[in-house]
Amino acid sequence: WIMNQSWCNGKIASVGVSALCINQYFYAGMNPTGLKAQSLWFGTPELFDHAIYQGSYHKSSVETWIESTAPENYDYQINTIFDYFPKNETMYNSTSLKIPIGPTYSNISVRALHVGGWYDHFLQGTIDGYVGYDDNGAPRAQGHQKLIMGPWTHGSVYGGKQGQLTYPANSNGFNLIFQWEQQIFDESLRGKATNWDGARVAYYLMGDVDTPSNEWNYWRYAYDWPLDYVNTTWYLHSDGFLNNSIPSTNYNYSYIFDPRDPVDTLGGQNQPFDLNGPYDQRPVEDRSDVILFESDVLTEPYETVGRIWGHLFVTSNCTDTDFTVKLTDVYPDNRSMLITDGSLTVRSRNGYTVEDFMTGNTVDVYELWVDCWTTAYTFAPGHKIRIAISSSNYPRYGLNPNTNASLAESYLNYNIANNTVCTGPEYLSSIILPELRNMSTTHTIY
Repeated sequence: WIMNQSWCNGKIASVGVSALCINQYFYAGMNPTGLKAQSLWFGTPELFDHAIYQGSYHKSSVETWIESTAPENYDYQINTIFDYFPKNETMYNSTSLKIPIGPTYSNISVRALHVGGWYDHFLQGTIDGYVGYDDNGAPRAQGHQKLIMGPWTHGSVYGGKQGQLTYPANSNGFNLIFQWEQQIFDESLRGKATNWDGARVAYYLMGDVDTPSNEWNYWRYAYDWPLDYVNTTWYLHSDGFLNNSIPSTNYNYSYIFDPRDPVDTLGGQNQPFDLNGPYDQRPVEDRSDVILFESDVLTEPYETVGRIWGHLFVTSNCTDTDFTVKLTDVYPDNRSMLITDGSLTVRSRNGYTVEDFMTGNTVDVYELWVDCWTTAYTFAPGHKIRIAISSSNYPRYGLNPNTNASLAESYLNYNIANNTVCTGPEYLSSIILPELRNMSTTHTIY
């Protein structure tokens, strides 16, 4: 329709936030005539693997979203989500759950700005969308994308207060977004040349908001994403310590997980309907079903930038259960401020297309990789790195009834799980924190 209007010069750009960002991903994969540029804020190119699941079902995000936007067909939408789990590719590709972009990045010829936040519930989708366009798009798209990641919750590009923390004034990213957006649109719509040889990625390195420093809470500029990194392993020890040394003693941490008494969600990468952003986790850490591991007090800054993984070896007396992982920054006053988290429903440990249940025999040990998505953070001197492991984070993730029951909105029957995390030289449970290298060749400002 736009292309047929007398005022259209045959060159179209689109802009949208959240749902309107997702719409843009939808039609970009169709390669519409005339679409030259996009500004994609706080969205995802794939709903199933980013919006609906992150190892476990994103209960609150999905259900509050549907309830607020389309309550009249709530039941249909919820039932559709669970009807297509496990992920049957044939049926999945024929439903609205599938955005036609994953296998069709090669159709995309637009130059785009991708904007996201470290505390956004579409965080990983924003990054994966940038990489998909930039690496797998048509020739006009490849190498012609820009990415901005700020210390923001959903849509909060003006920075400042996020959750319980207030970031410095430089966390306001609006001017940067407007500048990069204008450059792309001027080139695509008006024919003004843009330099693509410099930094195409801007990311905010977060850290202690109480102690001003030139080593954290500032913008970095890089040529591309992902950056050059090496994964560093922080092992879980028998004494509750967290460090880089391989443990010398085997030790099992066991706890009782009763789905009727879950760990409450307190902040994180949630929808704006819920508490989102960094919150002090102490109110939900002092429980018998939460196990904590903590580093020594740091004597120098420790920085991690990239995708975080919890690597766990576990047992359970049930055939299915969840394991959750949180990464927090322990301030000198003992606040345990959430950085990022993840969850894994054990039946999905080998992907969403198959359900692989446990035996329920506690002598059988299972290896899990819990995806905690991506962050950019510096732990300041005087702080500690903390890992909290449990089996619920509700309602951010749906409750696992610890049975073979199909995934559902709620359950009538529950089992009480005796869950165990194995540590020591035999089972090297750990958290994986990426550390950057070769920064002088990957960054323009670092």
